[in-house]
Amino acid sequence: MTAKEITDRLSTLSKDLQFPSESEYPLEPFT
Repeated sequence: MTAKEITDRLSTLSKDLQFPSESEYPLEPFT
């Protein structure tokens, strides 16, 4: 699995679970 495939999968799962957008909750909030 490539990094893009993993990202796409997570994006799909997030939409399915109705998580907030990445703009609200960045993947790396502590940088």
